[in-house]
Amino acid sequence: MSLSIQIRGTGTVYTTVANAKTADDANKLADPTTAGAWTVSGAPDGFTDSELALLQTNKTSLNTVEVTGVSDLVLTGAKVRSYKDVILKLTAQKLAVTDTASGLGGNNYSSLDAVYAKIHAINVSDSLNVTVAYSDYQTALTNSHEAGLEDKIKYGSTGNNTSGVAITNFSGSKANLDVALADSDVKSVTIKDTIANLALNTSSIIGGTNSGKIAAGTGVVVADTLANIKADGLKTDAAKTLNTAMLAKVASVSITLSGADVSAANFTTINNLPTAIKSKLNGLPSV
Repeated sequence: MSLSIQIRGTGTVYTTVANAKTADDANKLADPTTAGAWTVSGAPDGFTDSELALLQTNKTSLNTVEVTGVSDLVLTGAKVRSYKDVILKLTAQKLAVTDTASGLGGNNYSSLDAVYAKIHAINVSDSLNVTVAYSDYQTALTNSHEAGLEDKIKYGSTGNNTSGVAITNFSGSKANLDVALADSDVKSVTIKDTIANLALNTSSIIGGTNSGKIAAGTGVVVADTLANIKADGLKTDAAKTLNTAMLAKVASVSITLSGADVSAANFTTINNLPTAIKSKLNGLPSV
């Protein structure tokens, strides 16, 4: 099947993006007021990868994109990201995103959020949990899309109601952590945060109602400066934060050093950290 493309929504019907662009370029030279504002329509199989790529390249010329017939346009998560500007021009909810959980998550999840109003269905082919960076989860919450995306993921998984969201790299306040943990569609949370925030969030991470979503041994990465980790390890809250029940949740400790901090004295300090902390060090400190 081919596409139907009209410049300014009228006149000659072009069946390929290449032909429409050639005509549009001529219009721009002759009379710019007769160029652009393409109306594009076609059955799902007319929107091939090559045509979608050309439509994306010519995104500033698009006015509307209509998927005709009863079937949805079916794309993977990566293709949603690649053709996002074309999808945003859809005249109706005619997009079905079908992919593995891995293909729906990661860098692709923010694109699902961006085109949420155009999505009819999300199909999780392997019924695993979709991995979502906390920053993307929070943005989707702000956009009032997160609950809807979670429902589409849940009910679009094979076997129905099996897939959820796995949040990664949480960093922030106890209130925000509690919101994420209380979300029934969030199946797990991993945290990457400073000593100060971990200390404030301890009651949610250990022994809280939903603390089981933060896995032992893998759920927490400590990322902080040497000064903070040293103070915590040798004096006040590190002993409380890292040397107690929190340690069971800690996967690793990452120490950030500025260039000026790279010295024999500081590496001696690192070597003298308590074994409970030093055993979790994630290789050499980063600069």
